[in-house]
Amino acid sequence: MPRRLTAKALRIGGFMVAYGAWFASLAVIGYQGYRWLQDGRWTSIGVSDGLRSVFAAIGAGEHGRLAQFVQWLAEPADWIGWHRVLEVTPASVALFLLAILGNFAYVYGSDSLNAQQEEAS
Repeated sequence: MPRRLTAKALRIGGFMVAYGAWFASLAVIGYQGYRWLQDGRWTSIGVSDGLRSVFAAIGAGEHGRLAQFVQWLAEPADWIGWHRVLEVTPASVALFLLAILGNFAYVYGSDSLNAQQEEAS
């Protein structure tokens, strides 16, 4: 029974991540297209910009690890190279890659459930 529960969790979680990240990727590209039509120039949105926006929306607080991470995103004191990667990587590309990983989890969970059903038959 635990294997079946794990496979179902992978299938449901993979589906949610895959389609949620895919729609978010389309939303980012749509927003960039809207800004391009309005201003006549492409607005670059990196992963660090997206993370800062999300954490500002949920209210990261002033203490704890999440607050430290938000502070690092604003003013990095170490891991400068990793910060630069997050700035340069387009958020739409990162979300699309996350959607692909979610799809892998969904397919693996589905295949595992089908294999378990065949074993039970």
